[in-house]
Amino acid sequence: MKLNLYGGSVHGGLMTLSLLRAPKYPDAHADLGEHHFQYAILPHAGPLGVETVRAGWEFNERLETVFATPAVSTAAEKLLSDVSSLVSISGDTNLILSNIKRGEDDFDVADEGCLMDKLPKKHTGHQTLILRVYESLGGSSKAKIHVSVPVKAVYKVNGLEEELEELEVTDEVGGGGQFEFVSRGFEILGFRVVLA
Repeated sequence: MKLNLYGGSVHGGLMTLSLLRAPKYPDAHADLGEHHFQYAILPHAGPLGVETVRAGWEFNERLETVFATPAVSTAAEKLLSDVSSLVSISGDTNLILSNIKRGEDDFDVADEGCLMDKLPKKHTGHQTLILRVYESLGGSSKAKIHVSVPVKAVYKVNGLEEELEELEVTDEVGGGGQFEFVSRGFEILGFRVVLA
């Protein structure tokens, strides 16, 4: 459901869905105007499971490729358009690879004159990917992330993409790299993959 705004509830046999709150304070005009909503109901047997979480994720997160500049090379466009062949995850199925993006402080990402252009470049000459993974069901989990292109290094990062620790990378057949990680329940993890 893409209405994480206010939520829903179940009481006995009654399901309710709150779409708007429209409080008068502190903003007397909050939520006024035209709104468009999408919601879905997915009947399932038993408790919340991986299939239900994945169906909700797929409903909410439509894959969208966005290019910062129109002058992107054809080779780069082809590589980015097939994200599933670039990065994949295997292991416990309750871990969701939710985002793949370029590193904010990459030498070739920031626009001339913007604040990001002033930051020190940690991996000069290398492109990086930032991967976000979250644990969806509240249990300890273990997985591997596979990257189909050569990898120089992998770092665990926080939400600001600050490097916390370096992880061990092993080479894969075909020139890619992989690394393992463990997650706590509902943990959100970030990784910086430095491409070789």
